[in-house]
Amino acid sequence: MKKKLIIIFTTAVLAVLAGFTIILVSGNSLQETQKRVDRDPIAVKVHIAERREVTQWLYSEGVAQAVRKEFLTFEQPGIVAQIGSDENGDELREGSKIIGPDSFGDRGQMIARLQGRESLAQYDVAQTAFQQAKKTYNRTVGLLAKNIISKSEAEQATSAFKTAQAQLNAAKARLDKTALFAPFDGVITLMNIKQGSYVSGGIADHSRAGRENGAAVVVMDNKTFEVILHLPAHQAGKVKKGQAALIGTSGQNIAGYLKADDAAPVIKANVWSVSPSINIQKRSVLVRLRGMAKTDSAFTLKDGMFVTAWVASSHSSNAVSIPYHALIQRGDDSFVFTYNRSTGTAQKKAIRIGLMDVEHVEVIYGLTEGDLVVTDGRHLLTQGAKIRMVDADQAKKKGQL
Repeated sequence: MKKKLIIIFTTAVLAVLAGFTIILVSGNSLQETQKRVDRDPIAVKVHIAERREVTQWLYSEGVAQAVRKEFLTFEQPGIVAQIGSDENGDELREGSKIIGPDSFGDRGQMIARLQGRESLAQYDVAQTAFQQAKKTYNRTVGLLAKNIISKSEAEQATSAFKTAQAQLNAAKARLDKTALFAPFDGVITLMNIKQGSYVSGGIADHSRAGRENGAAVVVMDNKTFEVILHLPAHQAGKVKKGQAALIGTSGQNIAGYLKADDAAPVIKANVWSVSPSINIQKRSVLVRLRGMAKTDSAFTLKDGMFVTAWVASSHSSNAVSIPYHALIQRGDDSFVFTYNRSTGTAQKKAIRIGLMDVEHVEVIYGLTEGDLVVTDGRHLLTQGAKIRMVDADQAKKKGQL
């Protein structure tokens, strides 16, 4: 029994001695580490807190749509007798350009026509009669001014002219029911007809998909597009008509454009409208962006395209700012490390941040213009740690060092 007690006591003494030895060794190791830290400053990069423009962007995704898009249908049933031609004489099809009334007479380019020889013949007769009545009317006005004819003769010519004009308008209306004309300059996006096919006239289903399928021809103006966004109410409250916006295929492309990459595939736009109500089904606010399609770039907006959109929701033109990668956040707290010129050490400063753009953060308080904030190496620092700047070109150029 004594031997067992002696063994237990000896083991305990050895364990205590071993513990003291470990503590002493650890203490010495920590002291050596601290000496090494004090002896070898931590290499960091710094940046000057400076005043600049800072824009806060609101990010979203939406669908691009042509601002002007028409679903053309015949007003009466019939058989398609003719499909119009493009500028090269080829039959119109998807992608063909069309010319509207502003550049192509009073009705625009003819896209398609039903069999209707009677209506066409009536229009030709009415047009010939109108031209003759107009000629007679103009001659009568001149003769009346010279007192060569009586007033009653002039009134008869005027009445005949107005009657011919009314008959021409009626014939034109009947003819228009058998033909489709370009409502504006644009392109054909869908041809649901071909020569010889029968059409019933009109559209039964007035949903967007129904109009696409039921229309004889779908045309759009491919110059101006809008992007439809559905934003949460708390975001939509920051959006106002006229604010600048950027549209791209991805957020990466837009960020690249904001970092001075002018070749990035991005289209400039503006907020066109903000709905004053919240959509009951989607619990969101409808926002429309509008912009001109860039046909001379790698990125061209297309009707129905899914895109990324950034809206400049807030802007400060003279904010004290720092690079985003100088910021350290722990929960709701934000702080940075600055370089103390007199001691060559790091100083931890709590800050309050404001707007945040792609590369910079607005500092509302906690820093002043000209402070040197640590960027690379900031996570290695503690309060009072000695630091060595390895890249201070910006500070040297501005005379801060």
